[in-house]
Order: sequence, then structure tokens, then C-alpha cells
Amino acid sequence: MPLVQAFPLGLPLHGTTTVTFADGQNQVKLLAGAKVSVGTKTKEEFGLIILEETSTDILVGMDFLLTFKLALLRVSWRSDYLMKMRSRR
Repeated sequence: MPLVQAFPLGLPLHGTTTVTFADGQNQVKLLAGAKVSVGTKTKEEFGLIILEETSTDILVGMDFLLTFKLALLRVSWRSDYLMKMRSRR
């Protein structure tokens, strides 16, 4: 989450973490606690988020999607769909 969006929300800082990128580069990032809800879902989850100094986007990972039982389906490079997962019977 961009720092400029996080600070006005008053998110509590929870220290730092080291992130390793695909090229092997390591960077230290700030962590903050946040409660998240998706769309009209009533379920809210608390977790840690990484605060980015230069980013203007909010990125979510696969664990986040699984928490809300959502899946991302990429049909082509221009078509992404967020779908609700069904439980197996």
C-alpha cells in the first residue's frame, strides 16, 4: 500500500520486514496492521501489509485472495477476472 494512502488512515506500524525480489535483491520495508474487507462481503480480516514509498498501487497476494475464498483467473493479457471459489463436496 502506498505510504501516502496509509498514513491518513492511521494504520499502526508493526516494524519492518526484508523482501527478496525475483532478481535476488533484498529491500527492507515498513509493515502496518490493517483490517480489510472486500466489496460487500461482511467478513473482515486483520493482517500485516507492506507500505511502499514509491508505489501508487495496492497489490494483493494469493493468501489474501484465499482468505476471502476468491480466485484470480487470467484469460489473456488484457482480461483478468476475480471469481468466488466454491467448496468441494
